[in-house]
Amino acid sequence: NEIEFGVDLRMFDNKLSIDATYYDNETLGDIVGVSASATSGFGSALANLGNISNKGIELLIKGEIMRTDDFAWNASINYTKNTSEVVATNDAGGNISIGNPRDLETGINVTHIVGEQWGALYGNSYERDSQGRIVHIMQGDIPVPKIGGKKILGFGVAPESIGLGSTFSYKDFNASILVEGKMGGSFYSGTNNWYKVYGLHKDTVPAGGREAGFTPSGVMEDGSSITTSIPQAQQEDYYRRTYSIAEEAIQDSDYMRVRQLSIGYNVPSSMLEGTFVDKATVSLIGRNLFFLSNSTDNIDPESAYNNGNSAGLEWFGIPVPRTIGLNVNLKF
Repeated sequence: NEIEFGVDLRMFDNKLSIDATYYDNETLGDIVGVSASATSGFGSALANLGNISNKGIELLIKGEIMRTDDFAWNASINYTKNTSEVVATNDAGGNISIGNPRDLETGINVTHIVGEQWGALYGNSYERDSQGRIVHIMQGDIPVPKIGGKKILGFGVAPESIGLGSTFSYKDFNASILVEGKMGGSFYSGTNNWYKVYGLHKDTVPAGGREAGFTPSGVMEDGSSITTSIPQAQQEDYYRRTYSIAEEAIQDSDYMRVRQLSIGYNVPSSMLEGTFVDKATVSLIGRNLFFLSNSTDNIDPESAYNNGNSAGLEWFGIPVPRTIGLNVNLKF
């Protein structure tokens, strides 16, 4: 079931265009892969989700910024926002888990929960007091965080995305740039969780250095302040405890990156006279060159754990490759 309407406006002799769309759709009986217990002998199974709702807007604005005999500059903005909701799952309205990382100790799953957005990150949280402070208990002779109940820690699918593009031309030269970004999503980083266990993450180095020890932030189970400093030899034990708490490894996945940059040259026809080439263009093209902003630590927020429905899980993901190439276009 879907309702969609929009407007397409052209103004100022087509120098400005606005294309806006609003949609509201429901998907009934969507077939998705769900995780299965390893003891079953199967890695996954197929299930029908009862009802998924998606509402959102899509906006595209294009404009001619400047034009002279030798120079032209055009720009565009593309923005989308989607609000999803799991209206129903199964007959019992229970949670449906569709994916988890390789290590199940953290209890993290991508889960569909009635009344929540698509793809909730549902896993172990910190036990906190009424003021939001992390509660600790003694494990041997050091304080470690107390594992709380499972809860929604974020949502793996970013609801907003934006693209900013510009094209330029000056005589026989041309250039273009495309910047893309996503906002509002989260993910579980298995990479950073393991980095902390092995002391490879910057967060494992206290202000005074590991040798001086560190006192965790939070309170003890009885509400008293933490006074025990954890010596260097036992700091790994502390982070092995935090590894079991998925909340520790949840990060925002917001980013803005230069998706593509190109510089080209159109060979003048006068230089092609007497040859069998009618038109020639040479371009230098770079893709995924660098981030303008990145809210994640140590990894590419576009690293994918798999190509299924488990958006929001990261496990030693390979970053999106940066490529630079030369394109030669000849017309005969």
